[in-house]
Amino acid sequence: MDGRAFESTTTTLEKILGVGRLLQQSRAAFLAEFGLSEVRYRVLGVLSAAGEEGLPQARLAEALFQAESSVCTLVERMYHDDLLCRRKSSTDRRKRMLFLTERGRTLWETARSRHDQEATTTMSRLTDEQHGTLSRLLSLLLSDLQDDLNDRPLRVNAKSGVEIPQPHFFSVGGAATVTESGHETLD
Repeated sequence: MDGRAFESTTTTLEKILGVGRLLQQSRAAFLAEFGLSEVRYRVLGVLSAAGEEGLPQARLAEALFQAESSVCTLVERMYHDDLLCRRKSSTDRRKRMLFLTERGRTLWETARSRHDQEATTTMSRLTDEQHGTLSRLLSLLLSDLQDDLNDRPLRVNAKSGVEIPQPHFFSVGGAATVTESGHETLD
């Protein structure tokens, strides 16, 4: 550092994590008003983006960074809640595609609108210049962290089958087995 007094990097990281936790709590509270959890909200968003083409369940699982088996129950519950429907693919009859129902689409649009309002309210605490600076700095940090994670060997959770890049500042207990493809499997 150039002699200026800066707080420790650990303190800065703890502040970032603290803001993240508070934002997650706030988001969970407003999503609960709509009867939604974070993952249900994300499903509605992914299926909304898929539009009229729909999405196979395996692709939904990928978009959610979940194993397909863990998404099955979620999809089934959302189907019974009339938030999504399943139809056979027009190009491959073996596949069933997921789509938003009218109720799901309305819920997504309403919740998304409220989310945008909440985001505007939260960010109104900053000036336009502060917002721009924060956005640039967070984008830089996010990009660097993503690059760092992409360069790390993947660990596969034995139960879920989900591949997880191992960040350098967390240690993982338990043994790991390296597969032929170079990925590590957590036991």
